[in-house]
Amino acid sequence: MAKTRLHTAYSIWLTPGSWQQLFTNLQYHTMIAACLNDCAHENGMVINGYVITNSSICLVLQNERKKCHDLLSLFYECVQNRIAAHCKHNHEKDDSIYLPVYNLFIKHHVHNPIVIQLLTDQKAAFPFYNEAFERLKYILQNEPFCSVIDYSGAVGPVIISKPENNVSVVILILK
Repeated sequence: MAKTRLHTAYSIWLTPGSWQQLFTNLQYHTMIAACLNDCAHENGMVINGYVITNSSICLVLQNERKKCHDLLSLFYECVQNRIAAHCKHNHEKDDSIYLPVYNLFIKHHVHNPIVIQLLTDQKAAFPFYNEAFERLKYILQNEPFCSVIDYSGAVGPVIISKPENNVSVVILILK
């Protein structure tokens, strides 16, 4: 019988600021996915689950707590640089492209363990029919930028590292 190992993952929910209005929804989603992939490739960000919507980004990260904070700072800088490049390309005024890196997103806590279980492909079920749970599953399965979607052999927009089957995930809130 295989032993169950534990690993710790940290969850965070980010709400973008008004800068998001500079982009179409597709541009915004693509830019966020590209910045997450940059952080994964270049800085070792390990993403166990994610969802990118028009109004928020929910991430489940497997890195150590201190490194998660550093990686989020690098993610913010990447977003800031892409916003500046977008504004420069669209001939916006120079003073309109300065955004303090820590004002790009409002950071929230993820209080719903079911969301985290669904995003990380963990077993999440109720012993009875639960309309809110079924609606949440449907929303996540139909969100185009989400780790829940089965891309049927294709590469998804964000590189994720799903926990192994014999790994039990302990989720902590990243403050």
